[in-house]
Amino acid sequence: AWGFLLVAVHGGDAAEAGPVGYATGHATYETEFAARGFYMGDLYVSPGHRRRGVGSALVAAMAAEAQARGGSFLWWTALPGNAAAHRFYAAIGGDGEEVRAFALAGVPFDSLAAGAAR
Repeated sequence: AWGFLLVAVHGGDAAEAGPVGYATGHATYETEFAARGFYMGDLYVSPGHRRRGVGSALVAAMAAEAQARGGSFLWWTALPGNAAAHRFYAAIGGDGEEVRAFALAGVPFDSLAAGAAR
């Protein structure tokens, strides 16, 4: 498979049940780390479910999937003007670069992957 999709589903009562977020990714090789990992192409959480841990859970699950497939890092980007995303990514351990790319490798990657609900 070329890509990978994770979907977060709200498990509340039947009236509120349904998808509340998603993340997409694919396997990659990064020369900076000299290793295989995942590139996370999209991360979205519906506005009504933000700041509830859904985004963190999706990123953690993406890291865990990358690790399960032999990867040792997670890499993604965010638009320069998306300050809320930048704060979120930095809070989970992502390292920002001038191009607004974020990487999660080493101990933060291992910790996030280990903490993912399976």
